[in-house]
Amino acid sequence: MKSLKTISFVLFFFVCSFGANAQSHLIGKWTGNCFFERKENGNLSFCGTCKTSITNDKKSLNIEELEIVIDEKNIQISSPGNTGVATPYVFDSKIETLSFTFDKVSYTYNVLRGTDSDLIILKSSCGVLLLRKKG
Repeated sequence: MKSLKTISFVLFFFVCSFGANAQSHLIGKWTGNCFFERKENGNLSFCGTCKTSITNDKKSLNIEELEIVIDEKNIQISSPGNTGVATPYVFDSKIETLSFTFDKVSYTYNVLRGTDSDLIILKSSCGVLLLRKKG
């Protein structure tokens, strides 16, 4: 009987601690790459978190690589020549979404994980970000 109580306590503690730190797999420094989606009429769709520029001849679109730093409370998105400002985020552990405001626009990304813990995909209605963890 005593061992059943001990096992129940340990299991309860484990479940509670997992829920409290469920976003811990996101914490760290990441390199982000943006992907665009081709829509009807040749339009391209990508998220506003992605830094883009059009070449001088207006024939090419460059999408910059991002540096994303996530801690327990804030996310900071930077690109070359633009140091980002840390902004608070909300992580919903039930459906694994990451919500934050960037440049006065609200974003909610679904967090997609696979077997490689150093690779995460953030997906939203505006596009996809591929994150690779930096050492």
